[in-house]
Amino acid sequence: MRAVSLKAQVIVATQSQTFLDSFDQSEIITAECHEGQSTYSRLEPGELKDWLEDYSIGELWQRNVLGGGPLP
Repeated sequence: MRAVSLKAQVIVATQSQTFLDSFDQSEIITAECHEGQSTYSRLEPGELKDWLEDYSIGELWQRNVLGGGPLP
């Protein structure tokens, strides 16, 4: 994917905690549904600095810290 992304835009959707751990927080955009409308958010640089000392990005998604996390 990284090689292809040098030549084209690549959009990947996943609910895999393990796969999500392959990405840097700057590469992640979360999607959520609010009142029937999709909203998209890019993670703010440094916002998760303290969290990432103890958890991986995938673990934060699983705990719904990032938004767009798994449904209960």
